[in-house]
Amino acid sequence: MSLTLAVVLGALGAGIRELFELAEVVRSRRGDIPDDWRRSPFVIAELLRVAGGSVVAVALYGFDQVGPGGAVVVGMLGPAFVQRIFDPPRGSAR
Repeated sequence: MSLTLAVVLGALGAGIRELFELAEVVRSRRGDIPDDWRRSPFVIAELLRVAGGSVVAVALYGFDQVGPGGAVVVGMLGPAFVQRIFDPPRGSAR
């Protein structure tokens, strides 16, 4: 598998995960799309999450530990990883 293919498949996996997550929000709101989704910070955050999928897939590609199917699956973990890094912990009382 080439590096370019790892990037594309990682982004594909991340995109699939994000589409499912966004579809769940729309479904829970009975088809109403939130106004925040039309703003640039939301779009930038989504692009960073999808890029995270590519980064995770490329990192494992460097160790030669993932094939094409694995790159898609690993790419699905990227958005959760990026969100975990940039979101502050919730519920911690100090």
